[in-house]
Amino acid sequence: MFLFERLFGVCVYASTLGMVFVLMAFTAVKPKTVLNLYMVALCVMGFFYVPHADGDLYRIYETMEWYSSMELAHFVENYVVTASVPVARLFYWAVSKTGVFNLLPVISCALCYSLIFDIILKTQEKFGISKMNTALTLLFIMAGSMYSSVVGGIRMMIAMSLIVHCFFYESVLQKFRWRHILFYAIAVFTHNIAVIILALRMVLLVLDSQYKWYIRGMLILLIAAIGVVMGVAFPGFLLDVIENASGYLTGESYSDVWEYMMGTLMGIFFIVLAVRFRTYGGSAVFPSIRAYNTGMFLVITIAVLFFMVFSIFYRFIGHLAPLLAIPMLMTTLQESSRKSPVRFDWFSMQGTVLIYSAVLLLLSCSRGSLSSLKFFVLE
Repeated sequence: MFLFERLFGVCVYASTLGMVFVLMAFTAVKPKTVLNLYMVALCVMGFFYVPHADGDLYRIYETMEWYSSMELAHFVENYVVTASVPVARLFYWAVSKTGVFNLLPVISCALCYSLIFDIILKTQEKFGISKMNTALTLLFIMAGSMYSSVVGGIRMMIAMSLIVHCFFYESVLQKFRWRHILFYAIAVFTHNIAVIILALRMVLLVLDSQYKWYIRGMLILLIAAIGVVMGVAFPGFLLDVIENASGYLTGESYSDVWEYMMGTLMGIFFIVLAVRFRTYGGSAVFPSIRAYNTGMFLVITIAVLFFMVFSIFYRFIGHLAPLLAIPMLMTTLQESSRKSPVRFDWFSMQGTVLIYSAVLLLLSCSRGSLSSLKFFVLE
């Protein structure tokens, strides 16, 4: 079904990614300029994205059609105050009032990729990563099915991108900004998975040896206080989180054997990455990335433990793990390339990333989630 439309969609996506890779790796154009142009292209594709009738975005559009007839006061009183994800509902309502529902994936693209690309650019700047290794990292991140979740799922990727971005600034750049509290709040009230990711992020903070023991103790007390406040002020929210988690574990959910295959390949790659990172003395050379080692271990462990629960496996190994891998991947590629006298060595980490990215892109576009990407439907 929709063979020509899907073929056109994946060809546009893959060719755009290929051109961006070449532009970044082999030309004098600055990476920031390339990424800005790429983000515009992703947003344009998001605007023309046509969701499947069974897809999340199609159901969101139907909900937005209903929201568009409501006034703000009525909407807030009846559908926001009692919701476990009030930010998401307000977001849908605001976009529905424009009458241009296609702006929803556009805004999601702009927000998610501005945060993700900022991590790439800041990592390149801080550690002096070459353009080739930056381009390879981008290729790997975009080769999977993440884009289909950015334009098709919306809520999960917004929440995930916000938390990962804050984690990067606080751990790698050692900069805490008060806006991070707002970002965390937005993430938690946008998608329930943010509660789990934020809990993991707090565990990493407590375990991070860069912080003195009394700071970690204060963090534990702060986490406990937040938990008590949430339980008292938002009892329905916590109950909804628990119910959703129980539903993932006990209920039936959509499963995709090809995404399982891609996730398994990515899991193997992340293990190889962690080994190579240690081989090049990553923890000693890049102490600010040490927390990412622990973070990757926790995420992969969760994905393995819940391997048979597709919703959990797919989100953690196919979305969260690649985002967490960015600083480790870029620094490992840079250290690997220093060991080779040539600009590109097929048998180095660079060659491994290129081959893995090509295989992932092929699987994702032919059988994975990206294979449903279409920008028009012929009558």
